[in-house]
Amino acid sequence: MGRHARVKVTTDAQAGSGFVRPGHECSVDRFSDRLENIRKHPPRIVFVEGGRNDWASCSGHSLVLTTNGQLRIAIDRFLTNLKAAVPPQTLIYVLVPPWGPTNDAQRGRPTAIIKSSAHGHHVTFIATTWAFPESNVIDRLPPTRPGTLAPRRPATPPPPPHPRSPQTLTHR
Repeated sequence: MGRHARVKVTTDAQAGSGFVRPGHECSVDRFSDRLENIRKHPPRIVFVEGGRNDWASCSGHSLVLTTNGQLRIAIDRFLTNLKAAVPPQTLIYVLVPPWGPTNDAQRGRPTAIIKSSAHGHHVTFIATTWAFPESNVIDRLPPTRPGTLAPRRPATPPPPPHPRSPQTLTHR
């Protein structure tokens, strides 16, 4: 979106990482480990995208179930530190991808907690299920994987949020 608007976009991401869970094979960093980059170069807009993998964390290189309390503490700590790292006029949007985890029993749990924490911190939560509803995502995996590269039908994006009112954006 930023590139389309011809503004400088900086991406600081790590596959599989989240608020609680370190990235790829439990060997890299979490969202909070990237706050220093934001402090060094404060943006005008921040999109925090992720968290579906936070149904689990790591013990060594094995996945262990994350409790609701552990997840809420990690999200709240991250959002508090993020807001402290950027100027007060910075717009912060939090969204969770509509795909994953492959553990069906854990699918909605991280999203509900992330949404609640975002609202509690007065940042805008963007619902993404409008873009890739389950009927539109063949294998429920990220779109870099076969099966979700070409959605069955095109999605229409929701209207942009009002820049000063925390809310949940959904497709209308």
